[in-house]
Amino acid sequence: MSKTRNNRPSLLEDISEEEVTDAVLPSEDDQRQVAFDILLEAWQEALSVGVEPDIMAQTAIHAALSDMVDFHGEDEVAELASGLEKRVQYGEFSLQRTQH
Repeated sequence: MSKTRNNRPSLLEDISEEEVTDAVLPSEDDQRQVAFDILLEAWQEALSVGVEPDIMAQTAIHAALSDMVDFHGEDEVAELASGLEKRVQYGEFSLQRTQH
């Protein structure tokens, strides 16, 4: 069972079920691109006011995992996270790929 975060509402709570049902949503790929563009813009803004990149990264990971837990629950997110170690080691998240 997931925990509810009282200090920050889920991003998913901002949209009513009716709005989602009535809306014509872009494809998942389009949604990912829009989300990525928005996150990059926010990232650059945070850096421009002095937030350290490592702090921004940790905060982004925390926010993402928190919303995923709200939506999917701890067990499913823990399973997803358990697979991240190998993905990181194989360079999936490296901007400059290294050979393993």
